[in-house]
Amino acid sequence: MSKFKAGDKVWERRRKSFATVRSACGAALSVESEAGARWDVRDEYCMPAAEAVDQEAPSGTKPVQALPSDVQVHDYVWVAGAYREVVDMRCKSASGGKILELEGHGPWVMVRSGTVYRPARIGAPR
Repeated sequence: MSKFKAGDKVWERRRKSFATVRSACGAALSVESEAGARWDVRDEYCMPAAEAVDQEAPSGTKPVQALPSDVQVHDYVWVAGAYREVVDMRCKSASGGKILELEGHGPWVMVRSGTVYRPARIGAPR
């Protein structure tokens, strides 16, 4: 029996993103992101969204749901197996997403809303 039910907001550790539980069957969850992506995951890989903590996240940051237009310089995104800092941004791409210049990676297009890690301290660069 899953500890989650339909409608619960969860943090999915493997994808490092927020999702809403669509249905639960035993330990299997069917979840959906705000952008409409759907996938199945075992409940052991999820935690309540209010308790979202990623031990690998850059220190001094907190997870934030953001549209591509809301991303800021110094935010971090999970790309190619690592958290990468946004060092610059460009206007929208042909796909409608925002082009982010990432530390140690180069340009990357964010096309949907997703989780970014934002510096949490007061006076943090924006």
